[in-house]
Amino acid sequence: MKRTTVRGIVRLAVRSGGTSLKAPRPGADDASAVHGVAPSPTTAIATEALLVVGLALAGLLTRWATRSQVLYHWDSVNFALALEHYDIAAHQPHPPGYILYVLLGRLVHTVVGDANGSLVLISVLSSALLVPMAYGLGRDLFDRGTGVYAALLTLTAPLVWFYGSVALSYIAELLLTSLIAWLCFHSLLGRRGALLMASLTLAIAGGIRQNTLPLLLPLWLFCVVRAEGQQRLWALLALAVPTVGWGLAMLHLSGGLGAYLSAVLRQASDTAVTTGLGSGMRILSNWARLSLYALYTLTLGVAVVPLLLPAVARAPRCHLAQPHWQVLGLWLAPSIAFYSLFVQQAGYAFTFMMALIVIVAFGLRRASGGAARRMRRRNLVHYALGVVLACNVTFFVAAPPFLFGARRQLFSAPSLPAIRHRDASVQERITFIRHRFDPQTTIILASTFDLRLPDYYLRDYQRLRVMAEDSADPTAVPLADAISAVILFDEDLSAAPTGPSPHAETLPGGVTLRWFERDADQTLVCTGTTVGLEPMGGNP
Repeated sequence: MKRTTVRGIVRLAVRSGGTSLKAPRPGADDASAVHGVAPSPTTAIATEALLVVGLALAGLLTRWATRSQVLYHWDSVNFALALEHYDIAAHQPHPPGYILYVLLGRLVHTVVGDANGSLVLISVLSSALLVPMAYGLGRDLFDRGTGVYAALLTLTAPLVWFYGSVALSYIAELLLTSLIAWLCFHSLLGRRGALLMASLTLAIAGGIRQNTLPLLLPLWLFCVVRAEGQQRLWALLALAVPTVGWGLAMLHLSGGLGAYLSAVLRQASDTAVTTGLGSGMRILSNWARLSLYALYTLTLGVAVVPLLLPAVARAPRCHLAQPHWQVLGLWLAPSIAFYSLFVQQAGYAFTFMMALIVIVAFGLRRASGGAARRMRRRNLVHYALGVVLACNVTFFVAAPPFLFGARRQLFSAPSLPAIRHRDASVQERITFIRHRFDPQTTIILASTFDLRLPDYYLRDYQRLRVMAEDSADPTAVPLADAISAVILFDEDLSAAPTGPSPHAETLPGGVTLRWFERDADQTLVCTGTTVGLEPMGGNP
């Protein structure tokens, strides 16, 4: 990004106003100092409107240009199948249900007519609205310059950009949590109607992703306690009535309370082994994950956080009692505490990531602004922002699909090459399979990243999911006599060292598809993600 571009945006946006504890403003950033007069109210409103529209358009165009063409993740397949039939027992979608996200997807699907396109469109539009939302948060919590910084960081953040381009629900959650925090802040300032709108938004957010509701509830309760009596009642009703409504609808679609609880408990038992309860090493591992997810979001910007810690420790109690710090603290603390015990995908961090973005935006202006005054280099603030933005964009457009060559979810890079590689590899495998293999005589094995893709794109074939965490004991899988081809759909499946070797075809995108040709007297044996064929009656 050119220096003049960053400086121009900041000069255009920074005006008088904002709340207390503002970031330092170098003289070059003050429009009135440059032009000699303060802008008129009409001009200021027009400038603000143009800035908001411009930020939204930038978010829309960048995400639309990088949108994925296939269902990116197994959860994407879960959501896509739920658009056809809602059944959380069959993971359509997976527990706890995401009822409003599915209903929104169905509504968009009536217009778009394609599951992936519908869900991606929700992500693109949510991401587009998120950029001006970040500006509003930074502006109102601190000052307009911080708002512009927050918007530009959000626009270029690799993890935000990535989830704004694929068929997953995380970016909608990030938009809604940001809106809830913004409304809660204005509620603490005494703005009428803000608490009511925050309550309605929290209810909607809970229906989009159920984890949002408990993690944002402490912030909401803090605002309710400080509201007047009648406002408390309306806020409670605004949260409770919609929540009960979508909750009952979700139970009905799930087959009743018993069926719903059974599905949720099964999911909970599968994930309990990865929690940090009673395990200090697991907690440290989860903190390491959260740190990596912050790095995926802000790249070099995360270096600002340690610089702010001493200032926060020395902050007077009156500063920490101010509404903007209260909102940020109550926004961050519950999520970080919970995800210290359990966190898997990077999108989990979106319940609090915007708070971190705003803090980094404020800290970047404060740290670089102080250095600029000491060095008498007024442009240092813009240089620092430009370096972070350039690093963000470079990571997104250039990072390989898997960092360090490790095919692990943790090192799955949120980048454009990852999206494009995924699009090409899935489309090529589907085309090859349909051209080469008969659905009546073929079974497809899938695991890890590709676990559910055949369930959607190759549903007329027989399919078998092979879970990496399954028992390592060999398991014989009975096959119909008609099955003559066993396809290993993804690269994480390996062929057994004994028995016949699979055939292989390297597709144009570089992915190798492997398959066994099976005789009628052979049985399929799976040992974790290692598969092979053995004579029937053998002892696997």
